[in-house]
Amino acid sequence: EELPRKQELEGRRRVVKAPLEPLLRSLSMAYRDTEDLSRRLQELYKLLDTDHSGSINYEELSVAVRNLSFHPPIHFSAADFDEMSREGELLDGNNGFTCEAFETAMRERLHRFAVNQLADGAAQGQAFVLKALMCGLVSSSDAVG
Repeated sequence: EELPRKQELEGRRRVVKAPLEPLLRSLSMAYRDTEDLSRRLQELYKLLDTDHSGSINYEELSVAVRNLSFHPPIHFSAADFDEMSREGELLDGNNGFTCEAFETAMRERLHRFAVNQLADGAAQGQAFVLKALMCGLVSSSDAVG
Protein backbone atom coordinates (compact mmCIF):
# COMPACT_ATOMS: atom_id res chain seq x y z
CA GLU A 1 0.00 0.00 0.00
CA GLU A 2 2.86 2.40 0.75
CA LEU A 3 4.46 2.01 -2.71
CA PRO A 4 1.36 3.01 -4.75
CA ARG A 5 0.83 6.06 -2.51
CA LYS A 6 4.48 7.07 -2.90
CA GLN A 7 4.23 6.70 -6.70
CA GLU A 8 1.07 8.81 -6.75
CA LEU A 9 2.77 11.60 -4.78
CA GLU A 10 5.84 11.47 -7.04
CA GLY A 11 3.58 11.80 -10.09
CA ARG A 12 1.92 14.88 -8.62
CA ARG A 13 5.28 16.52 -7.91
CA ARG A 14 6.46 16.08 -11.47
CA VAL A 15 7.32 19.38 -13.05
CA VAL A 16 5.31 20.36 -16.08
CA LYS A 17 7.80 21.77 -18.56
CA ALA A 18 5.27 23.19 -21.03
CA PRO A 19 1.69 24.32 -20.52
CA LEU A 20 0.34 21.81 -23.04
CA GLU A 21 2.32 18.89 -21.56
CA PRO A 22 -0.75 17.05 -20.19
CA LEU A 23 -2.42 17.25 -23.60
CA LEU A 24 0.80 16.26 -25.39
CA ARG A 25 1.24 13.28 -23.05
CA SER A 26 -2.32 12.16 -23.76
CA LEU A 27 -1.86 12.53 -27.52
CA SER A 28 1.51 10.79 -27.43
CA MET A 29 0.03 7.67 -25.86
CA ALA A 30 -3.00 7.52 -28.16
CA TYR A 31 -1.92 7.68 -31.79
CA ARG A 32 -0.79 4.70 -33.88
CA ASP A 33 0.85 6.29 -36.93
CA THR A 34 1.21 9.65 -38.66
CA GLU A 35 -2.21 9.43 -40.34
CA ASP A 36 -3.87 8.60 -37.03
CA LEU A 37 -2.06 11.53 -35.40
CA SER A 38 -3.33 13.86 -38.15
CA ARG A 39 -6.88 12.60 -37.62
CA ARG A 40 -6.62 13.10 -33.85
CA LEU A 41 -5.21 16.62 -34.27
CA GLN A 42 -8.05 17.51 -36.65
CA GLU A 43 -10.59 16.19 -34.13
CA LEU A 44 -8.90 18.18 -31.38
CA TYR A 45 -9.00 21.28 -33.58
CA LYS A 46 -12.75 20.87 -34.07
CA LEU A 47 -13.20 20.48 -30.32
CA LEU A 48 -11.14 23.61 -29.56
CA ASP A 49 -12.76 25.72 -32.31
CA THR A 50 -15.71 26.40 -30.05
CA ASP A 51 -17.26 29.09 -32.27
CA HIS A 52 -16.82 26.88 -35.39
CA SER A 53 -15.24 29.75 -37.32
CA GLY A 54 -12.38 27.71 -38.78
CA SER A 55 -9.87 29.82 -36.86
CA ILE A 56 -8.72 29.48 -33.25
CA ASN A 57 -7.38 32.67 -31.68
CA TYR A 58 -5.65 33.08 -28.32
CA GLU A 59 -8.80 33.71 -26.28
CA GLU A 60 -10.63 30.74 -27.74
CA LEU A 61 -7.65 28.40 -27.35
CA SER A 62 -6.81 29.43 -23.79
CA VAL A 63 -10.41 28.93 -22.61
CA ALA A 64 -10.90 25.69 -24.56
CA VAL A 65 -7.73 23.98 -23.26
CA ARG A 66 -8.52 25.06 -19.70
CA ASN A 67 -11.91 23.35 -20.07
CA LEU A 68 -10.37 20.03 -21.13
CA SER A 69 -10.50 17.32 -18.48
CA PHE A 70 -6.95 17.60 -17.17
CA HIS A 71 -6.12 18.02 -13.51
CA PRO A 72 -4.77 20.52 -12.81
CA PRO A 73 -6.33 22.49 -15.69
CA ILE A 74 -4.08 23.71 -18.50
CA HIS A 75 -3.26 27.42 -18.24
CA PHE A 76 -2.17 28.79 -21.59
CA SER A 77 -0.79 32.35 -21.66
CA ALA A 78 -0.55 34.90 -24.46
CA ALA A 79 3.22 34.32 -24.44
CA ASP A 80 2.59 30.57 -24.89
CA PHE A 81 0.29 31.35 -27.83
CA ASP A 82 2.91 33.63 -29.39
CA GLU A 83 5.56 30.95 -29.04
CA MET A 84 3.25 28.24 -30.42
CA SER A 85 2.34 30.43 -33.40
CA ARG A 86 6.01 31.28 -34.07
CA GLU A 87 5.31 34.91 -33.10
CA GLY A 88 2.30 35.01 -35.42
CA GLU A 89 3.89 33.35 -38.44
CA LEU A 90 1.40 30.45 -38.35
CA LEU A 91 -1.67 32.65 -37.81
CA ASP A 92 -4.30 33.57 -40.39
CA GLY A 93 -5.78 37.03 -41.05
CA ASN A 94 -7.97 36.68 -37.94
CA ASN A 95 -4.91 36.10 -35.70
CA GLY A 96 -5.92 32.47 -35.27
CA PHE A 97 -4.81 29.00 -36.27
CA THR A 98 -6.33 27.29 -39.27
CA CYS A 99 -6.62 23.53 -38.88
CA GLU A 100 -3.49 23.00 -40.99
CA ALA A 101 -1.45 25.56 -39.01
CA PHE A 102 -2.71 24.08 -35.73
CA GLU A 103 -1.52 20.64 -36.82
CA THR A 104 1.89 22.08 -37.73
CA ALA A 105 2.16 23.81 -34.34
CA MET A 106 1.04 20.72 -32.42
CA ARG A 107 3.49 18.49 -34.28
CA GLU A 108 6.23 20.94 -33.29
CA ARG A 109 5.05 20.73 -29.65
CA LEU A 110 5.02 16.92 -29.86
CA HIS A 111 8.54 16.97 -31.29
CA ARG A 112 9.76 19.03 -28.33
CA PHE A 113 7.90 16.77 -25.94
CA ALA A 114 9.57 13.70 -27.48
CA VAL A 115 13.02 15.30 -27.27
CA ASN A 116 12.37 16.17 -23.62
CA GLN A 117 11.26 12.60 -22.95
CA LEU A 118 14.51 11.38 -24.49
CA ALA A 119 16.56 13.83 -22.43
CA ASP A 120 14.75 12.89 -19.23
CA GLY A 121 15.01 9.16 -19.92
CA ALA A 122 11.36 8.81 -18.91
CA ALA A 123 10.46 5.13 -19.05
CA GLN A 124 6.80 5.80 -19.84
CA GLY A 125 7.88 8.05 -22.69
CA GLN A 126 9.94 5.39 -24.44
CA ALA A 127 6.99 3.96 -26.36
CA PHE A 128 6.05 7.47 -27.51
CA VAL A 129 9.62 8.22 -28.55
CA LEU A 130 9.72 5.05 -30.62
CA LYS A 131 6.44 6.02 -32.32
CA ALA A 132 7.77 9.56 -32.80
CA LEU A 133 10.89 8.22 -34.50
CA MET A 134 8.80 5.98 -36.75
CA CYS A 135 6.41 8.81 -37.67
CA GLY A 136 9.17 11.36 -38.26
CA LEU A 137 8.31 13.62 -35.32
CA VAL A 138 11.90 13.24 -34.12
CA SER A 139 15.04 12.15 -35.92
CA SER A 140 17.68 9.69 -34.87
CA SER A 141 20.01 12.66 -34.22
CA ASP A 142 17.49 13.86 -31.59
CA ALA A 143 17.61 10.41 -30.05
CA VAL A 144 21.39 10.40 -29.67
CA GLY A 145 22.11 14.07 -29.10
